Amino acid sequence: MNLLTLHKPQSFAYIPFIAVFVFTLLAFLPSGSTKSFALSTQGIKTPGFCESEPSGNVVYVSRIYDTKLNFPVQFSGNVIAPEFIEYLKGRYNLKPGASYAAGCPIFKTMADAEARMRFVETQARQANKQFVQVEWTYIVDEDLVAASYSFQAENIEAVVAGHRKSTHIYCVSDSEQGTLYTTGPIVRGTELNPSLWQRGFAQQLQQKYSSNESVTCFVASLPAVNRWFGARVAGARDAGKEIVDTGWKYDPNGATTNAKPAQRNDDPEPAQRPAPPNPSRQASDLALKEMPESVAYCKKAPALSAVFNCDQFGREVYNYRMEHPVDNSETVATLVAKNRLNCVSCVDPVRVSDWISKKGAADQLDNRTINCITQNVIVALQSKAEPSRLKELYSEALAKCKK
Repeated sequence: MNLLTLHKPQSFAYIPFIAVFVFTLLAFLPSGSTKSFALSTQGIKTPGFCESEPSGNVVYVSRIYDTKLNFPVQFSGNVIAPEFIEYLKGRYNLKPGASYAAGCPIFKTMADAEARMRFVETQARQANKQFVQVEWTYIVDEDLVAASYSFQAENIEAVVAGHRKSTHIYCVSDSEQGTLYTTGPIVRGTELNPSLWQRGFAQQLQQKYSSNESVTCFVASLPAVNRWFGARVAGARDAGKEIVDTGWKYDPNGATTNAKPAQRNDDPEPAQRPAPPNPSRQASDLALKEMPESVAYCKKAPALSAVFNCDQFGREVYNYRMEHPVDNSETVATLVAKNRLNCVSCVDPVRVSDWISKKGAADQLDNRTINCITQNVIVALQSKAEPSRLKELYSEALAKCKK
């Protein structure tokens, strides 16, 4: 079985999309039940499920899901494992500082998957380990599905990873004390210093929230970030934990420096005439001046604020203005109405998850269905950021998750 392992939470985890490491799974006994969840096997094309590495006291497994991959195909499941691990970290108080491993193989038939599930359970019980089936739900990755048809002779995980660049960063805390602190996803800068992000986020939690929880920051592609981040939040929500979106972002200009005072110049040069205005600088100044207004607009618009990180929305408006300096006559409202902004990076899984959780509770849905809806909606918004369709996407996901 292929195992994929994440780095320790105390150190910054920069995870290539298909990196594979082998570590030991150490876990506390969970407070959740070991109940099984019924699964409809109708229409499943290529089944799979995730299982934790069995060296700990507990063996966690997911429900059997449909990957919809075109079988046979070169696929180990290593791209799915981080999502499963992130759910476990949010759902259970796994030992801080330990490393966790899981495998997520696929099977030719449902009978093969069920046989493997029975084997894993039997092995766990014979070793006096607790066998726990969790409520985490895998959402089909359409890029992997497409690759399974077009690149059957190649490793499709590598194919997809090659088209997904590490563009975003997010940070999360451990949640032993009942609260999960988060920030992001945020577009990474060209001069990204991972250790500074992690150190800064830890300091923010200590100073503002009096929290000493360990923190981890991840850099990956936006699709991967949304899946991992969404899974951690879903796990924490299933455990009844509080989720706090801190809105924090590392500011390199906020760091203190020990710069020496400027030396006195006793022989100054003659005063220079001011340089003529630079059109690009003028456009930049105008766009910067507009950013607070854009952020305020986002926060006041219910549809936007339910889906977007409004600070990131302000940055996207700025980017649009800089890319279209000739015509800046369109208002922010017009840019939104005409879908001018490429705001996929604005989608905030925590805000989306909060909205769906409240809506799902009002609709008297169980946690499994709410998690399934959440992941479907986040994937849809990640594909095309249309916050005005949030209710419509919710209804579509509900119909799919209830099948």
